[in-house]
Amino acid sequence: MRMRAKRRQSAADSACVDTAGGNPRRLAGLQDQVGDLLDVRLFLNPELNEEVAVRPDGMISTTLAEDIPAANRTPAEISADLRERYKATLRDPRISVIVHSFAPNRIYVAGEVTNPANSSPSAPTSPSARPSRGPAASS
Repeated sequence: MRMRAKRRQSAADSACVDTAGGNPRRLAGLQDQVGDLLDVRLFLNPELNEEVAVRPDGMISTTLAEDIPAANRTPAEISADLRERYKATLRDPRISVIVHSFAPNRIYVAGEVTNPANSSPSAPTSPSARPSRGPAASS
């Protein structure tokens, strides 16, 4: 039986720091996936703050920017794209993208098994639990 999970970490964004054991070390950034809810915050224009979901096509849309790629990208990468799009309307937009809630993990069981299926774990997903979405595991 073989189970696979999609890896959601990117070496491009190392904003997270793990200080366990007293020694800080950089962790890889976490990428957004379809179903994640993102808070788009504008520091100087709070009336434009929005909560958006990553759509099945991997994109997000805001009031001032449509079809921004979001799936498999870090919040910092999405912020940079939004900043460029918002420059057409706002002078010096200061944008922050924060993951509000995560889409559930999906587990797929396939191959020579009695009941091929997919399911979501029942435990809630938190930011500290996200790095556990690692490479494929086999048993």
